[in-house]
Order: sequence, then C-alpha cells, then structure tokens
Amino acid sequence: LNKLHAFTQGKTITAKDITSMETTTHHDALWDLLNALLSGNKKTAANLLHKRLEATPTNSHAAELRTLLTLFAGQVKTLLVAKRLSPTAFNAYAKKARFSKGRIFMVSKQANTFTEENLKDLQQKTITLFVTSVTEPKILKAQFSLLLL
Repeated sequence: LNKLHAFTQGKTITAKDITSMETTTHHDALWDLLNALLSGNKKTAANLLHKRLEATPTNSHAAELRTLLTLFAGQVKTLLVAKRLSPTAFNAYAKKARFSKGRIFMVSKQANTFTEENLKDLQQKTITLFVTSVTEPKILKAQFSLLLL
C-alpha cells in the first residue's frame, strides 16, 4: 500500500495503478532493501540483506553484494542530485531520466532525510566497499553489514 500511495502521490487509486504494481520481482526486492537502508530503516535493511544472502549460494555472495553496491551507488548519486537541485529542477531532471512518479516521490523523500555531507560520506563508504570487494572479497559481507550500522 505504501508503494501504491507513493506511486499515485495521494491521488485516487485506479485499477490501472494496482495492476501496474502488482508483481514483485527480484528487482523489486533489491529496491526494497535499498529503500529501507536509505530511508533509515536499518533493522529492516539488515533483515532484507540477510534474507537475500540466505537465498543466494555462498559462493555468489560477493557478486550479490557488488550488485547491491552498484545500485546503492547509483541511488546515492541520484540523492545528491536531488539535494543540490531545487524541487522543480529535480522533477524536470527526473522526468528526462524517465523516473516513475513513485521513484520521484521516494527520492525526494529520501533526500530530505540526509544532509549533503551524509550522502558524500555514503558515497565514500561505497567506494571503499568496491575496493574491498576486489582486494579482500572474503570480508566484503562483514564490511557491507557495517554500512547498515
């Protein structure tokens, strides 16, 4: 319901709105994890990460974490753009980038929960985790978990 409400931005929900959002995919599960983390729901993010890794073969954990890091890095970059632009300018940018209404709403909401300095810190941590994923992949899971703290 929260996603549907965000998608319709408080307007009347139509049958088309419901059908456009009714399937949950692997991609949705990734975004649920990232949205939980970026919305400050660290316990939920930790639980979702644990579930994802339980469902992933152990020898694929590093690859799964790299996928999450890639998406996370992109979302942090988008949040920095949202933070630096006026709401009107960000909406224009998001429409050109073909963001859905729901994503525009979520990014705007998440951007308000961070300072630009917080986002730059997250960006730096993400870079460090990418380096770790290459140089010491065995400790990546533990280092990624620290991002949730």
